[in-house]
Amino acid sequence: MVRIAGPWPRSRTAEYPYRARLCIDAVGAVTTVDVLAGPGRLAARITRALRRWRYQACPVAAPRCFVIESTVAKTPARPALLTRRQLE
Repeated sequence: MVRIAGPWPRSRTAEYPYRARLCIDAVGAVTTVDVLAGPGRLAARITRALRRWRYQACPVAAPRCFVIESTVAKTPARPALLTRRQLE
């Protein structure tokens, strides 16, 4: 399966490994996400991100399920916003 679109799950504090079972329909849209292992407090965030993923459609158009293992990426710190006065 080739993932073609969708955001990676992110965390503000650290990186965390997870394992999830995804089911996709015949056109490559994710229909079901089950988080099998990983931080429980991030399960909803992982599920929301993975539901937005899209996969390349297979030559044999049929629903499929598979397990992925990955890591919740740490979100980089946002730079501080500067006022006009600070920029001058």
